[in-house]
Amino acid sequence: MTFEQAFLKVKEKFEHADASGTADFAVQVTFTDSDCGGTFYAEVKDGKLAVEPYNYYDNNALLNITKSALLAYLAGRTTLDKVIAAGDARAEGDISKIADWKAMLKKAPAAKKTPVKKASAKNSF
Repeated sequence: MTFEQAFLKVKEKFEHADASGTADFAVQVTFTDSDCGGTFYAEVKDGKLAVEPYNYYDNNALLNITKSALLAYLAGRTTLDKVIAAGDARAEGDISKIADWKAMLKKAPAAKKTPVKKASAKNSF
């Protein structure tokens, strides 16, 4: 998986995230995989979340992590403490902001599924 593919997967997870009521912050995330290195940021400003593929030098927290560890963390299959203990991540700064970013996934409205209409089995005679 390339950085662009991994980044888009993360960004897609936050497409419907609810940042309302969340204090402003910025978290810079760097993938540490040898085949998928790259940096992006998540910023909340004025109740709106932006996830973009750039460095964010004036951040509240840095997260260096493998893509699989980040995806597992965001999916709730592991905790940040566990991926750090396993050596798959290193965090610096105000780590609570990383948790605030993840918490937006829980506040996101459920994606609406469009019902699939079954084709009618009418005879054409």
